[in-house]
Order: sequence, then structure tokens, then C-alpha cells
Amino acid sequence: MLTTRAVGPAGFGGKVRDWNDRTHAETWRASWADHANRALANAGYQEEIDHRSYERQGLEKTPGIHLGKSACAMETRGIETERGEQNRLINRLNLEIQIS
Repeated sequence: MLTTRAVGPAGFGGKVRDWNDRTHAETWRASWADHANRALANAGYQEEIDHRSYERQGLEKTPGIHLGKSACAMETRGIETERGEQNRLINRLNLEIQIS
């Protein structure tokens, strides 16, 4: 985590709003993907991650939906949820597209 406040001799100053620029997030995500992929390769994995959306990668895949804390906990306990079922359906459809 980082502060968005400038730090000077007198301590913390005002917030630096240029950190909110979306290009920073894109750069940070790309950097994280590079770092994670190096770590995966060093650990012997062939899989790689990509920070870009499926659409930007040119993939015909539908992204899953966010479960949220409660639904995730329920799914972990074996209780099926509506969102979990939607994600299972999305995964099946994506697999069918991948196989065909």
C-alpha cells in the first residue's frame, strides 16, 4: 500500500491526485504480471497470467462475476449460491468455446 500524500521536510502534505490516473494502474498491473510470471517460471510452472481483459487479449471468453465475501464463504462451505452457479455456467460455456 502506498500513500497518495506528498511527503516533505514538514511531514505529509496534500494528496497527489495524479496517482488516480488510470495509466498508472495499467502500468502497475503490467509490472505485477511480469513479476508474477517470472516467479511462476522460477517455480517450474508453464502457465502465465495476463493483466489485460479477455477482450484486449483477443480471447472469446466471458469473464466470471465477482462473488463477494458472503457468497465466497458460502461456496467454500459447500453451499451453492446464485452467483456461484452463474460462474459455473460461465466456466462451462468458456470450456465449450475452448474445445470447439
